[in-house]
Amino acid sequence: MKNLLILLFAVLATSTLHSQLVTSDPAFPVETNEVTVYFDATEGNAGLAGYTEDVYVHIGVYTNLSPATWKYVKTDWGENTPETKLTRISADYYSITLSPNIRDYFAVPEGETITTICLVFRAHDNSKEGKDVGNKDIFLPLYEGGLSVSFITPDQNQILDRYSVLNISAASSEDADLKLYRNNDLLKEVTGQSLTHSLIFADPGDFWLKVTAEADSKTDTDSVFIHVLDTETVESMAEGSVDGVNYIDNNSATLVLYAPGKEHVFAVGDFNNWTPSADYRMKKDGDRYWITLNNLITDEEYGYQYLIDGDLYLADPYSEKILDPWNDQWIQDETYSNLKDYPTEYATGIVSVFACGQDDYVWENTSFVSPDQNNLVIYELLLRDFIAAHDWTTLTDTLNYFTDLGITAIELMPFNEFEGNES
Repeated sequence: MKNLLILLFAVLATSTLHSQLVTSDPAFPVETNEVTVYFDATEGNAGLAGYTEDVYVHIGVYTNLSPATWKYVKTDWGENTPETKLTRISADYYSITLSPNIRDYFAVPEGETITTICLVFRAHDNSKEGKDVGNKDIFLPLYEGGLSVSFITPDQNQILDRYSVLNISAASSEDADLKLYRNNDLLKEVTGQSLTHSLIFADPGDFWLKVTAEADSKTDTDSVFIHVLDTETVESMAEGSVDGVNYIDNNSATLVLYAPGKEHVFAVGDFNNWTPSADYRMKKDGDRYWITLNNLITDEEYGYQYLIDGDLYLADPYSEKILDPWNDQWIQDETYSNLKDYPTEYATGIVSVFACGQDDYVWENTSFVSPDQNNLVIYELLLRDFIAAHDWTTLTDTLNYFTDLGITAIELMPFNEFEGNES
């Protein structure tokens, strides 16, 4: 009878989760067990919706030793193998089983713990991709065993219109007393492995949903943030403001984003724990959105993104510095020391960085006279090819070499961000 109940819960969980982009059986996968992953191609970016040919998964893991970098990836991108081919259950609905267990499937060595499974689904010929909303990679967390509880829907921060109906579901890994709270108000209490509830948000503002599980003196908690939209604030930004970061003083800055045709934009980052709360909804000025951030710490680097229309996380197009979850791992400390850690717990994709209190560069050579532009001998230089160390200091120490060659000007090829560190 117990096994029947467990099976019934697994079927119920899978059925309930069909509208989710990715679900799993069991609902709380452990690295030492087998897991079946289900993929709904109509969810997320819906890039594979309606696709009728073979679908494969590009799959790897995060571990405790690489919390923001794909490791132990099963295949090179575009390589089709039986181990990464999905089984079509119905139109737009697929599964893949990682066996004999998750650790062995990825061949993770001892001493390293898997924390997350990373996934991107793709057409057999790479013509289409199935990813999360905003074309983000898909992540399935693993659990340590024991009592766990988690929201199934919603599974991430939500921005809602007033009077929206939110269908809430949560599940626990074993029978437990489950309680659902909105802020500190108890909404529902049940005993078992699942909880469902429908909630209408009539008032604008910020809300936290929390679910708790208690069983045999064990407890676990999960939470998700909800913002209900109020009337948009239309206000002119300060004269002279430009797109990107506008530094006001050592403790404040204004962010400006050109976003025509969008309904609402929030600034999220280290300054607000990556939460799209009411205080960080950006004001509208024509086709631009802006917000002034105060009480910032001088010289401290802040990571940030823009949350556009509730589903697209975007780095600032005018970023002077970014954090890249895929490529930063290859930047050596000798080239760039003390690189800010990527905010793995809160963000995916490119993250922008700013810091108040930066000093303007002071030119030391005030007597330099540029050569005649009609009589230049130009050396076109790509830093990463010219110098193995990939740094400006070594290039500075090499300037006499160009003088001896008769070079009068160096034209630097682009060193800004592009696809990959060495494209």
